[in-house]
Amino acid sequence: MRKVKYKANYGYAGTDVEDELEYPDGATDEEIEEDIKEIVMQRVDWYWEMKGDCNKKEDCISNLLL
Repeated sequence: MRKVKYKANYGYAGTDVEDELEYPDGATDEEIEEDIKEIVMQRVDWYWEMKGDCNKKEDCISNLLL
């Protein structure tokens, strides 16, 4: 087993996260990184929105294609 420690900080006091995980010996660094990224992103509340003259995302996308 490979024991891995990760830390994440969300930019505000008290939002640090630190944990240890275990992975099978055959797990690649890339697999471990992807897994930890998924864990960290599950703790983040985020969204995006269109700005400007667009009322719907689809309208803005079609304007970009013109």
